Amino acid sequence: PMTLSHKSKDANAVMLVVDEKNLSHHRLETIYPEEWIYQKREDYAGTYAAQSTFGDPNYTKGVSKVEFSIYETNISIKRILHPYLITMFLPLWIMIVISVLVFLIPREQFDSRMTLVTTALLTIIVFHLSQEDALPAVGYLVKADLYFMAAYVLTFCLIMESIAINRLQKNGHELLAKKIDRHFARVILPCTVLSLIYFVVTTIL
Repeated sequence: PMTLSHKSKDANAVMLVVDEKNLSHHRLETIYPEEWIYQKREDYAGTYAAQSTFGDPNYTKGVSKVEFSIYETNISIKRILHPYLITMFLPLWIMIVISVLVFLIPREQFDSRMTLVTTALLTIIVFHLSQEDALPAVGYLVKADLYFMAAYVLTFCLIMESIAINRLQKNGHELLAKKIDRHFARVILPCTVLSLIYFVVTTIL
């Protein structure tokens, strides 16, 4: 949004209005940096009361009785997400798919399981740190941060599951370890697929 108002003259001296006859509605074909597309433009005009007495003791409760004319134009733009789907999210999804392949490794091969999952976790961390420069510097979490956080939670659960299965097998609870591993895979795999589909749909839309 862009807001215009006179810095000293109130609405009794200057009144701003929308010039509908001469207002240009041409699309902005190029926006720098070139990662945005133009959607629409909206213009408004009205008045507002300044929350100040301007040093006049006749005004009470800190509110001025003077109204100022204001003009506001809003240009709506939308970020182009397709490059991010290729350069950021596709590698992350590949890492997630590789991490869930741990269920294809026999339970007895604990070292192989841990190597696969921990390597995937470290790769995701390094990739996340390398992508920070490409993310907007804002004071809140963006959707890409949520993707990486979900990947951290998934790999952490896989590591804890592998450790628990290994401890059960060493303590002689082979059947219990097999049952837990099978049920855990039945829960994690559908949740991972549904999460990827949800993220893709919400990102595109």
